[in-house]
Amino acid sequence: MTSPNKKAIISAISNLGDILILLEQLLRKANLSSIIREFDNVILASENASFSPRKLLFVPSLEELSGKNSRIHEILKKLDIERFDVAYIISLNRKEISDYYKRNIQAQFLSLRFEYWNLNDLIEKIDTHFPEYWGHTDTFIKPYEDLFISEVEEDNELKCLKLDKKYIDMLDIFIEPRISIIISDEKDSSIVFTRSFNREKIVASGNYILTGDAGTGKSTLQKKIGKEIVIRNAARDKKTLPILIRQLDIVANSDSIEKAIDSQLLKAFTDFDLKKVFRDYELLILIDSIDEFSKDKKAKILADIQRLSTDFDLRYVISTRDDHYLLDGLEVKKGI
Repeated sequence: MTSPNKKAIISAISNLGDILILLEQLLRKANLSSIIREFDNVILASENASFSPRKLLFVPSLEELSGKNSRIHEILKKLDIERFDVAYIISLNRKEISDYYKRNIQAQFLSLRFEYWNLNDLIEKIDTHFPEYWGHTDTFIKPYEDLFISEVEEDNELKCLKLDKKYIDMLDIFIEPRISIIISDEKDSSIVFTRSFNREKIVASGNYILTGDAGTGKSTLQKKIGKEIVIRNAARDKKTLPILIRQLDIVANSDSIEKAIDSQLLKAFTDFDLKKVFRDYELLILIDSIDEFSKDKKAKILADIQRLSTDFDLRYVISTRDDHYLLDGLEVKKGI
């Protein structure tokens, strides 16, 4: 990709929050640690040094930096600047940071060492540490997608055993289960019949219940659906985030589906990002059974799922050994 195209990509970012997300990803790729966003406008990080880690401060700006005072001055006044070794001022404005601005900010914060990145400097850093940025259509969700794929591939109890590699490789083989859809007769609901069903339909749209005996591949099918969603995102304008929720995740979050969803998203995003996630993306919640909960807890969880599905652009697929308790009050596409 030519430099003008790269400049156009960076210059097209008009929101400071999106710039901060890019910087966080870049700093992780550069092997910095303790990366924390503060005040939703600066990033703190640590860099390993020979004797002790250096404390770094990153302050991005979209505005022209040429005068005496700026938003950055006000930010620095709020921070305990004595704890930082270097402050990086990162300007995404096409105009260069003026020498006058640099002298003025140094005079106001004498104890702090400043370094400056302009648009070309940022592009160079991305080329060095995060070159895949230029090829992904949505770098905001890429860290989450990578984490999801990694977790579902490692989520196999047999992989914890010290097996020979040839047996480990066999665990990655996916055998498509035979999927049938359960349909009730429109005139007589007591009459049901089955019909073969394609997994592609679950990936594409709708809410579903996966029902079957233990060991029939429900959990594996859910993970496969999630991985397919990630792969298809590359070719879709409207991206979908698959979120795998297990019974332990629900228990760990006080039986709250909403908190369990947030806890999964916060593995890759920050609190500041969640509003954007719910606003700009479709969510597919993959619930790996709630069979072991009491009747009252099941009812609450299902009510929460239905509410979230109504309030947000959210779909769900629930796996269970017994679908009868699920069918009342849920707007599902079909039981399969």
